[in-house]
Amino acid sequence: MSKEKTLSSNVAALPESFLALVVGAPTGLQAAVIDVEVDKLPARALLDTDATESYIHEELVKELKLKSQGELSRISLASVGSSVQVRGFVPVLVKAFSHWYKLKMGVVQELCADLILGQDFLKKHKLATFLMGGLLKAIEVNQCNTCGVAPADIQPPGEAEHSRFGSACCSNFRPRK
Repeated sequence: MSKEKTLSSNVAALPESFLALVVGAPTGLQAAVIDVEVDKLPARALLDTDATESYIHEELVKELKLKSQGELSRISLASVGSSVQVRGFVPVLVKAFSHWYKLKMGVVQELCADLILGQDFLKKHKLATFLMGGLLKAIEVNQCNTCGVAPADIQPPGEAEHSRFGSACCSNFRPRK
C-alpha cells in the first residue's frame, strides 16, 4: 500500500501492508506466508487451510480503487465467540506461484496480512504442501477429513428393505450378492 510509516531512524520506511503482516501474523504462521501480486502490486498472503473463503485487507481495496459489492456480513473465527465483519466482496486478480487467479474476495478491515487465501483458493490445486521443517516424517491429511466429512461406506438395501419401501427406495435396485 502506498502509505508509508517510519518506525525509527534506524528502520527504513515500509509500506503499511507489510507492517500489517509484521505486527499481526504470529511467527508460527510464517511457513504459510507467501509473496503475491494483486493487480500488479506486491503484497503478502497467508495461506489459511482453515478459512473456507479468501479475504483482502480493506486498505488494499482502497489503494486498488476497487468498489466492494454485496452486503455486510460476519464470519466466525476459529476462536469461540470471535468474529469479524466482511464489508462486501471484490473481484481481484492475484498472482501466486507464477499463475494468475481471478478470485472473489471478502473485504475485511483488520487482517494479519494483505490477503488471506482460503480453501476456495487451495482447492483449485490437486495438492498443497507446506514444508514445516520438523524432524518427523511427512503426514498426509485426507481431503475429506479436512472438510469435516468422512467418506461414506453405505451398502445398498437388501431385498427385504427394497420390498418394504418399493420403487421409491431405489429405481435402479440390484440385490446384494
